[in-house]
Amino acid sequence: MGLLLMLIKTNLLIIKGERGEDDGLIPETVSFDINPFVSQFFNAKVNGTDSNAQSLAFMLKSDDVFKDILKWEKITYGYEKSAAKYGDTNEQAILDVMNEMKDYIDAIEMELQRSGAIPK
Repeated sequence: MGLLLMLIKTNLLIIKGERGEDDGLIPETVSFDINPFVSQFFNAKVNGTDSNAQSLAFMLKSDDVFKDILKWEKITYGYEKSAAKYGDTNEQAILDVMNEMKDYIDAIEMELQRSGAIPK
């Protein structure tokens, strides 16, 4: 799980999908793509047919890992959205909340790397 998080955080693996009303990705629309810059160096062979790696979308094998990645992504997306909106503020209360959110995300990432699952 730690490697998967690292690939996503560094944009080597990109999560694509439509967002629902709660800003979470809609599971049925989600795919994982290799970064276009990286994928230009690779081809893939699928059932004996060569394909450009940029044209491939990947799905996770494990439903549990998929659900955990979507939970983590939703929390991270919410933080990034808030940081973009309030990043220039000098209001200490907002800065404190943003720091708490960042600490919470860091704790979730550590838990995912350690156990491979977000506690329910």
